[in-house]
Amino acid sequence: MIDLTIYMLIPFFLSAILVIPLIWIARKLNFLDYPNERSSHKEPTPLLGGAAIVISFYFCLTYFSIRTGTGFHAPFIYFLPMVLFLLGLYDDFRKTTLDYKIKLFIEAILAIGFIQSGFVLILTQIIIVDKIITLIWVIGFINAFNLLDNMNGHSASVALIASGFMGIFFISHHLHDLVVLSLVLAGSIAGFLMFNFPRAKIFMGDAGSLFIGALISLVSIKFNNSIALELQSVPIFFTLCFLIIPFSDTLFVTISRLAAGNPIYVADQKHLSHQLVKKGFSPAFSVIILALVALIFASVPLFMLSFS
Repeated sequence: MIDLTIYMLIPFFLSAILVIPLIWIARKLNFLDYPNERSSHKEPTPLLGGAAIVISFYFCLTYFSIRTGTGFHAPFIYFLPMVLFLLGLYDDFRKTTLDYKIKLFIEAILAIGFIQSGFVLILTQIIIVDKIITLIWVIGFINAFNLLDNMNGHSASVALIASGFMGIFFISHHLHDLVVLSLVLAGSIAGFLMFNFPRAKIFMGDAGSLFIGALISLVSIKFNNSIALELQSVPIFFTLCFLIIPFSDTLFVTISRLAAGNPIYVADQKHLSHQLVKKGFSPAFSVIILALVALIFASVPLFMLSFS
């Protein structure tokens, strides 16, 4: 168990340490998110938090890969998520949203790359159908975590719970490569989250949320397929339990915008977190409520599968 905690602790401390100089660098470069009518923050906030997550994740993943002999040298881990990080960083730096068609096109190309690397959901046993669903799945959750980044600590806390709980599952099933991947990601997010909630000192920006969304979509595919092979059934319910908040939030926002006759890519305050604030909860408490919901749902697969 000591070795397993190291997979989270080292990236946690490295990410937290990196945040401090990145705050200073972001202020010097004016790499800041300025408040607007949709913002929950009141003052310009540094936007380089995603870099702390990415640097910590890749450094620790490489270190543990060498130390334990796990093989994380494929493009689906080192190249494809990094492209999304750089895309988000460019978007953050421009301070204007990149055309959604261009962003979706790039995400689709990367998702196809993931699929060609062997990441295909086992659902229908019809390969072409499963590949199409996987394409939608990857693009969907890349954007779901991006959409979820609308309040301090929201996207990061949900991502931490999802990656951490999937990591616990992989531990119990002795899938060591995936244990390392999940826990290093969870630790890197946790170190950043210390400075992101409450009263955030730094944001992850699109760079961080797109990167996290890509990795968690990949880990969730591995989780889904592990259960499919073990139970000889379609386990999508279990997989969605880990992702219930980003899935529900994206579905709710999409339906709300379409019902109002608005384009689904135009930002607004129709997210679940915003609805809780409208009910009288503070932004911080709204994020805590949704994190608790995520925690409860993430516990369901672990509980049910332990008796299967």
